[in-house]
Amino acid sequence: MVRLHKNKNVMNRIACTHYNDADEKVILKASSLGMPLIGGTALEVLADYYHVPCIRKRSENDLDFSSTSEVAIKNFKSWVVANTDPDKVKVDIYSIPHLKIPFELKLNIKGVLVMSPIYLIWSKLQRANDKDIKDIIWLLTLVTPEDLEEWLSRLGVTDGEIELINDIISGEYD
Repeated sequence: MVRLHKNKNVMNRIACTHYNDADEKVILKASSLGMPLIGGTALEVLADYYHVPCIRKRSENDLDFSSTSEVAIKNFKSWVVANTDPDKVKVDIYSIPHLKIPFELKLNIKGVLVMSPIYLIWSKLQRANDKDIKDIIWLLTLVTPEDLEEWLSRLGVTDGEIELINDIISGEYD
């Protein structure tokens, strides 16, 4: 679990497989701008938070974030260029200005924003490659069927995505 020291700019390391000091700075800055983690690092943070084994290791020195705010994205990109070494950490930002992410789908884990398992399931349904399917199977262990149904409906899943999630739940992709 992420724990912040009294100095808010230094945090104990998240239980991740590949992690360095540059990651810490980037995660704290993104969180301060309301930009949650997504991707492999988010999966590892969620695994630690829920006290379950993680499905896969994150990509080395790779951090993925999402935002609906073009202003936050612009500020973050400028900060990343000025404050990070691209050889030490790779940062990807996914802009989703058309989607208003409900507050409930962002988890604040000791000062680090992470997208909820339900949001990650929804986003992975859209791409649905082999890695995403494996991630979805694992993420399903973190949510209730009732919450999944409610939130996927609220997020506007397509008929094809509903069919895919039902196939995954029924074990077709094990």
